[in-house]
Amino acid sequence: ITVADKGIESQANHTQAMKLAKIVVYGPVTVGNDKGVTSQSTRAIESKKPVKIVVYGASGRVGSRIVREALARGHYVAGIGRTPAKIKQRHTRLTIAQGNVLDTGSVVKLIAGYDVVISAVGAPNPKSDDPVLSVPRQAAGTLVKALRTLGDKAPRLIVIGGAITTLDLKRGVPYFRAKDIGTITEINGITLTPSMIGHRLALDYLHSSKNIKWTFIAPPMRLRPGKRTGKFRVGNGVVLRDKQGKSAISMEDLAVAIINEIEVPKYLRQRMTAAAQARVTQRHDIATAAALLHRTLRELAPP
Repeated sequence: ITVADKGIESQANHTQAMKLAKIVVYGPVTVGNDKGVTSQSTRAIESKKPVKIVVYGASGRVGSRIVREALARGHYVAGIGRTPAKIKQRHTRLTIAQGNVLDTGSVVKLIAGYDVVISAVGAPNPKSDDPVLSVPRQAAGTLVKALRTLGDKAPRLIVIGGAITTLDLKRGVPYFRAKDIGTITEINGITLTPSMIGHRLALDYLHSSKNIKWTFIAPPMRLRPGKRTGKFRVGNGVVLRDKQGKSAISMEDLAVAIINEIEVPKYLRQRMTAAAQARVTQRHDIATAAALLHRTLRELAPP
């Protein structure tokens, strides 16, 4: 269920309203406003149908959390890595395999029959400092080729990008463009690496790829291990900041946002970003919950 109304931001309000209305909610719950930004949370849910997900980079900091979140929510996962022994998780619904995301033939074999393939890779290329040859950019190309090989049976592609190079300062104004290569070497004090620029090139490549079901995840400025709160905002690629100007989310909550998007797709052939929710006052919570309850009951009333 999605409830959209101008000025409504707190997911806690929506959850309270749903409880008051005695509505059973399946899947991620969102509250939207008129700027393309929604607040989300995930409560204990029953998935209508488990999703089969391949995760490249399953041993990494973000990839391992995506695997954990997907398994916790009843999905089937294939964790792929160049060194499978580094994937420490074990579960009856988890398959672990060796694979190279830069090998098209290997990718085709490993992702065939799955619903979603996630690329959570971003290691530097030790052989080149050319962003075009970076792992993120090459991986995007390999995955798209594999999807084209599988045709109508190809899974949906989700690519995890890298920080500031894949975000917009404001709508239509990116922090970094391909034409900035060689002229912009740092942004907001952050030195740009070939891999970071490669993430931007991967996003551009996906935009140019026709007939491919993809979603590009652009993390906020600060992405670190932390707590799984299940409360955050999502948007279409414009940097999200709280009232203190911070743009951040825990890796655990980013994983929640990604599985939410898999279960209820909203950003097909688009970027998606996520950031921690801004704090709201208790008075605002009560007033907005009341407004949400009134609106929800009105929408559910028989004609």
